[in-house]
Formats: sequence, structure tokens, C-alpha cells
Amino acid sequence: MLSQLLQRSVDLLPWTVRNRLRRIPILSGLQRWFFRRFLSGREFVHRISAGPACGLIYPVSLPQDKLIWTGTWECEFTSRLVPLIRNGAVCLDIGGHRGFLAGVMAVSGASSVHCFEPNPVNAEQIRKVISLNPDRHLTLHECAVGASDGSAEFLIMPESSMGKLNIGTFQKEQNTGQHIRVQIRSLDSLVACGEIEPPQLIKIDVEGAEAEVLRGAKTLIEQHHPILCIEFHSRALLDACCSFLAHYAYQVELMEFVSVTSVPENGVGHLIATWTR
Repeated sequence: MLSQLLQRSVDLLPWTVRNRLRRIPILSGLQRWFFRRFLSGREFVHRISAGPACGLIYPVSLPQDKLIWTGTWECEFTSRLVPLIRNGAVCLDIGGHRGFLAGVMAVSGASSVHCFEPNPVNAEQIRKVISLNPDRHLTLHECAVGASDGSAEFLIMPESSMGKLNIGTFQKEQNTGQHIRVQIRSLDSLVACGEIEPPQLIKIDVEGAEAEVLRGAKTLIEQHHPILCIEFHSRALLDACCSFLAHYAYQVELMEFVSVTSVPENGVGHLIATWTR
């Protein structure tokens, strides 16, 4: 009974309050102590009760899923993402991590969400999300996405929920962890083969290989003009993405109030790109 009460305790707080709490040093410290003392190591199934992911049933594993449990994972980005999802849209989540953002897309009215994730640990978590939400049209593709079809070495980094292709620019010096061989598909190939429908929205977060994903989607972008939501990890990557998108008449909006000229070399931010013609 106590365990269930603790698991449901987050529902007592409005979503806006949950988001603010983690920004107040003293309260966030107390919150971390509470989690370590009473909830560390717990696993349970939870229906997220507020925020952009409201209604998503998620297999929570604490402490790593703390922000997913509270519905505040990347809350600024998800709050901006949801209004972009038209009812009945086909969405792609490239770099699915643990399935949370794919779930946000699904509960926000997408008719289908294709989630791409080559990390076996994350893929297993996404399968659990899919099984817990059978009424949501979520599909897992256990492969990476890049400029062309093929295979490449994938590094599963010490934090097991993170990984990157060897072509990725993010944390280039990081070379410790498990190396596995993974399949790579291009979006143009997937659409041409009929394995996915042309999407209306694509989210890309692939630890430094975002420009490679764009290069493998030239025909898709030119013909169907999807909205693109991209995470970048450096000024060079941001410049490469912006240059590519400008060629296809896309307008770029930077999030987190980060300007092009002030992005730290290893800074992280998001851009949202929409077709302007």
C-alpha cells in the first residue's frame, strides 16, 4: 500500500508545479533525497497524469525515469512539439531513447508513430511502452537512420541509455563502452520501399549524426516538406543543418533562446524547421 501511495504521489501536484520544483535548488535537493530514500530501484507501471504526455502508460524504472514519471522530461521541447502534431499525422521519432517522445506524439493525435532506436536496451524499453499502449499506433524499428542503407559500428556508452554511431560528432573523444554492429536505413529508402508513409513531422536526436539523417531524406524533404524538430550538439552541427535546410526553403527557429553566434562549441539545443514556400 505504501509503495502504491508513493508511486501515485506525483499525481497530487499540478504539472506546472512539478516543472517548477526541479528548478528550485532546495526543493529539488529534497526531492532527490526523497527519491533515493524511498523510491530508488523501484519499477512500476504508471499512467502519466499531466503535461504533454498525459495519458501515456509508461514502465517507470527509478531513478533514471524520474522526469518521465513526473511528465517533465524535456518539458520545454515537448510543450513546443505537441502543437505541431496535426490530428492524424504520421510522425517519426529518430533516436527514440526510451520511448517517451514517441509516446508524446502518439497521445497528441498522431495516427502512427515510427520510432527508430538501435540501442538494444532502449529498444526493449520501447517494446514495453508499445505493449502497454495497444491503442496507440507505435512501431519500433530497431535500426539507425543515416545518409544511406548499410551498417555501421554503434557505441553503447557507459550510461546505457545513450549511444552513437561512429560517424556521430557528439562526444567524439568518448570511445569506452560496448561496440555493436547495427543496420542503417535512410528515410528515402524506407519511404521508397513502402516501409513507412511520408511523415508530416520528424524529430531527430541521434547524438551528432543529425546531418547524416537529413542527407538521407533529400527526396522526402523536397517532395513532402515535413516539419523537422532537431537536437544539435555543436555550432558546427547547427550550421550544417541550417545550411542544408536553407537549400530546401526551410525556415529555422532556435529554441532555448540560443542564438547561432553564441552556441558553445559543445552546447546542446533544438531547432524547429518548417517549409516556407
